[in-house]
Amino acid sequence: MPGDRDVLLIVEKAQRGPIDDVRLEFDPLAYKIPPHITLVYTDEGAKVNAAAVTRVASQLFRMVLRFDRIQIVGERNVWLMADEESATYVEGIRKELIEGKCNPRIVLGRGKDRGEAERIRDHALKKLRLPCVVEFSEILHEEVLPDGSSRAIGKFPLRQDQLVFQATRAARWLWSVWPFEAGTGLDVSKTAYRLLTHLMPFEEETIRESSWAGVRLAEEPLERFDMQEVVSAGNRALAVLRWDPKENKRFIQVHAHSLPGSAKVRDAEGLVEAAKREFEGAGHAAVRLFLWGDRRAAPLPGNLWHYDSVETLGKLPEEVGYDVPPGLELRRETTVEFMEDYRQLYADHRQAHPNVAESADADMMRMNLSSGGVLTLRDKGEVIGLVGWQLASQPQWDVTCHTVGDVIVAGNRRWRGLGKVLRALAAKAMDRNASEFHAGRIRAYNVAALSGALESGRSVVATNVWVDASDKQGWRRYSLDA
Repeated sequence: MPGDRDVLLIVEKAQRGPIDDVRLEFDPLAYKIPPHITLVYTDEGAKVNAAAVTRVASQLFRMVLRFDRIQIVGERNVWLMADEESATYVEGIRKELIEGKCNPRIVLGRGKDRGEAERIRDHALKKLRLPCVVEFSEILHEEVLPDGSSRAIGKFPLRQDQLVFQATRAARWLWSVWPFEAGTGLDVSKTAYRLLTHLMPFEEETIRESSWAGVRLAEEPLERFDMQEVVSAGNRALAVLRWDPKENKRFIQVHAHSLPGSAKVRDAEGLVEAAKREFEGAGHAAVRLFLWGDRRAAPLPGNLWHYDSVETLGKLPEEVGYDVPPGLELRRETTVEFMEDYRQLYADHRQAHPNVAESADADMMRMNLSSGGVLTLRDKGEVIGLVGWQLASQPQWDVTCHTVGDVIVAGNRRWRGLGKVLRALAAKAMDRNASEFHAGRIRAYNVAALSGALESGRSVVATNVWVDASDKQGWRRYSLDA
């Protein structure tokens, strides 16, 4: 017989310390479940299906909420209460799942009587230093079993867009609150970009040294980088002027748009032109935006439109048509000793492709090592190729899948099919018990890799597109007609 179900909004692990200092002493559930806000309670969980939870979680960014008081409820329960603005935002999330209010709070403990509850409150006030700002990073949908234990139905880490993260940092330091707007992803992005116009470095930093150095140049005024909302033929988009420090050029980033999933590439042309007009005279070299779905059959509006990258998804193949080439060794890495070889491969890659702004991502490779796998291809001990993958911690394209994070081959070995070999061997090594699907991002210049992925049954599910907006035409020289 199935148990009751609930939906929880989980506090980011790195921020649980002060709250757990209180809960571990006074809350009997502290050892079973991390600090959280309950969005849907067990007595109403049967009304919310897993598909609805997945849909809502996929639309949310990580959020920072403000808590301004500790309240004793029912003489014994001690709750950390969200402020009015944060509570309104959380109630908006709940409304997407079920009607009614959830009174957003984090349970701190339960006393034997009113006197003990007041002692818990006083202890918590010293630990938490109200008002406090807390980050939430995951939605947990769980089933509470009759014996009191629980079973996770789905865990959904919330998205962390880099610009939203930067806006979050600004919100913490400037206002100690995250004034999200309830509504669509477009509206939430709009709030994030409004905050971006007020980004300030720490007192000890300059903008050049700060974490948002890639957003704007240190000597340029902040107002030049304000978010603009553009409209064309009833469609809306949010655009912001960005600086690419690797390319040393400006570009317009269309961060969110209202185009439907069935839209063709040409349908975005009006929004692109509207974005150009909004930033006329800013000296931007390109416009960049994303489009979901298979765009290969959609003709590009003109020769200035290019695919920057494509994302593919497919089932793991039953049989792999590639094996380790004769004379070479395949090694599954278990430590980070390969990292220096990984960096050298990318140094070689940048020398061969100076117009491609890519670099080694050590943090991602460590995640691959811990949650998926890393394979190196060696010739007499020398690393000549590498592939890394991980199991996505949240459903991608409606299924949990292995994601290929990186494939890199030494410059003197390119165009010999080693990239295909590495991808195939990685697919063979992926844990089928965890997922039968795998996904990957393929850069536009790598036509051979995309062709191999399509031949093996994977489909294109998303494309990142850019439009050359410079007078000289050719912000980047590579393109893909897939």
